[in-house]
Amino acid sequence: MATSVAVAGSSSASDSKPSGVAQASVISQYIAASAELHPPRSVRRGVRVSNALARWRCAFDTTPDKLSEEERAKLHARSMTVEDVDAFVSHSWASSGRRKWIALSLEETGAVPMAAAVATSIAAILIQRTWGLPGDIWTTWAPDDDDEHYSRLVFSPLAFLSGLLATFIAGALCLGVCKRVYFIDGMCIDQCDSEKKLLGIRSIGGFLSISSQFVALWDEQYFTRLWCVYELAVYRALNPRRPVLFLPLRFRASVTVGYLMVLLSATGVAVWPSSCALFYGDDLSALASSPYPYVTLFAFWVAIFACSLMTVVLGANLELQRSLLQRQLESFDASQAGCSSQADRAEILAAIAGIYEGGLDAFTEMVRSSEFKRQVIELLSTRRLVCGHFTFLMSPMVSLMAFVICMFGHQSALTQIITLIALVAWLVAGFPFLSALLLERGSGVVRSLGITSDSTRFPRLLSKASAGRRTLEGDLDHDLGLAWAACRSASEAILCMLVSIATIVFAMDPGWFGLNAVACVLIALCSHLPLVAGAFCMLVRGAAPGRAERRSRETQPVSILTRV
Repeated sequence: MATSVAVAGSSSASDSKPSGVAQASVISQYIAASAELHPPRSVRRGVRVSNALARWRCAFDTTPDKLSEEERAKLHARSMTVEDVDAFVSHSWASSGRRKWIALSLEETGAVPMAAAVATSIAAILIQRTWGLPGDIWTTWAPDDDDEHYSRLVFSPLAFLSGLLATFIAGALCLGVCKRVYFIDGMCIDQCDSEKKLLGIRSIGGFLSISSQFVALWDEQYFTRLWCVYELAVYRALNPRRPVLFLPLRFRASVTVGYLMVLLSATGVAVWPSSCALFYGDDLSALASSPYPYVTLFAFWVAIFACSLMTVVLGANLELQRSLLQRQLESFDASQAGCSSQADRAEILAAIAGIYEGGLDAFTEMVRSSEFKRQVIELLSTRRLVCGHFTFLMSPMVSLMAFVICMFGHQSALTQIITLIALVAWLVAGFPFLSALLLERGSGVVRSLGITSDSTRFPRLLSKASAGRRTLEGDLDHDLGLAWAACRSASEAILCMLVSIATIVFAMDPGWFGLNAVACVLIALCSHLPLVAGAFCMLVRGAAPGRAERRSRETQPVSILTRV
């Protein structure tokens, strides 16, 4: 929970409350019984997701003490009296409010935008093939002026835009109608009434006991704040079988940047053929004799290189986050966590010691234990990251698939089958596999050079963190390693895409290339099989735990769910 809330509550009643030791005893006794007691009804409040995420700045970015009394009253008015809470949101005010908003928004929307994009794209394809869509651009492709071998293509920008619009609308509606209830300290604790504020702070144990889930908005600040440590300790003691969900803030913010790059790339791919049809008229044959295809191919390589570089850098930063989190857990000491108020510090430490048999040392050993560390570190595994964000990242590609299917929708059945094979292979296997491969290559650069970072601002572009501890040569080697990994990956991605395009071109007129339909299908399947095999080995087979590991997990009494 936020330090500012606790400090404000403590300072507002510093003249009337008893000593830290006496109050610590009272709090410890209350927490011990809070598993069976609800908070007083006067302060038992929660906030719906739609209200919590309506404006990120007031809810997460600005501490209540820095708001005016009117703003604090409006913030509290968004909450309501509840009987129980779906999720207790634990966060540090030192973390970015924008990143907290992004992390919770992505968690709540889930796969709904992807489902909306798929449904809308299918409807757009059916309508385009039956009646056509406004803005359709028809054109002809006749290679070498051969009138006997030509193809009619249709570019439908509306088929592409409809899927994108459905994605954004579905995401907004999902957040707007979600009935899940959060407990967020700055909104659910009355910041205007000092008595209710102090009572709400003392009822944190009760709020934790009635929460079905614990959501930790994690970054490098989280385990350094005593209130966050206190909330985690109390929740695990009161609800040992309820899930704990860690959301890494920095990675989720980076995923949003990745989504924008995928969106721009997909838009560029859709705009290019449409612009060709507009510039060169109904006959695209003149396009082959112009320099436009070569310039476009180079620009396309640059765009793929930029996406690859961003993903490789993200993998390098991800490795730094993993190493930082592991060091935080291995060196964790509850008595060293920071707290602005010494009185609050004594109360919190006494409360933690009172609910764990063995005191603070027992809780410290629990956090340092290999089982807890394994489950927490697993939230930053490459497989989990790719699988967890795949539906969000790939939603623009669904719209692009609709555009391509409409483009070849009036070709032969063979062309449509091979186009569908290529698109499904890339959506289901190709893009996830390349994303995981790029992340691993970025992590490998960091591991091979032995780079570590103790900085609180380590996720900078090209990983410039901890520059004072590394030589200029080390920086240069690191940046060159990332650039080379991105260049290599971009070239590989372009090559794979060209192979897919070639199989579709073969299918448009197999006789002209000396092929039959069976040969075209076999070529399409074999050319995309490496993508499917790579995705299976990295993302599916690598996710299956062994028998001994499954047995050890089944015997664990505590359920910690890590979702990224």
